[in-house]
Amino acid sequence: MSLQSLLFLALFVEGTVQWLKKEYRNVFTYVALALGILVAWGARADLLVLAGFEAPVPYVGYVMTGIVFARGANVLNDLFMWLAKLRAAA
Repeated sequence: MSLQSLLFLALFVEGTVQWLKKEYRNVFTYVALALGILVAWGARADLLVLAGFEAPVPYVGYVMTGIVFARGANVLNDLFMWLAKLRAAA
């Protein structure tokens, strides 16, 4: 999965969460988390694999990616910039 695909999925989750936030103010954090994990799992988006790690439990990467998606595209972009700096330094 490419970085652009991950960014698109994060934008999708963030947009959906912003809409739900207006409708259901009390539960939007949990909805964002569940939606982020569901989208990451459904798309097989795994930031750990993209970063070069292999998790002993396969679904850990999907959960971690879903949490990042739930936080929004800004966090995902910051994470990509940090990973690019690490790779350039290596």
